Amino acid sequence: MNTSSGWSRQPPASLSEREIHWLFAPGSLTERLSALGEYSLEPVDQRHAAACAADASLLGVEPDSPIWVREVVMRLDAQPCVTARSIASARTRSKRSGSR
Repeated sequence: MNTSSGWSRQPPASLSEREIHWLFAPGSLTERLSALGEYSLEPVDQRHAAACAADASLLGVEPDSPIWVREVVMRLDAQPCVTARSIASARTRSKRSGSR
């Protein structure tokens, strides 16, 4: 299923079973990548946005509610290996910011 933002909940058909298992294993992907070589993270985009229906469902908020979106490229030995997108409700994010 693709969200209106173009991200998919399903892995691309081009990935092998081994790659899917590795990417979706529980725990920290950052820690697993760091163990393999020189890890770096490149922020691509960070912004407030209105939640599309799929994001709203995942966060338990109404569609068009304010959310925070962060997109990054994870690199291993300077080579891009994972593109990731994180979302959080703007309310949750502002509560965290206020406690610092």
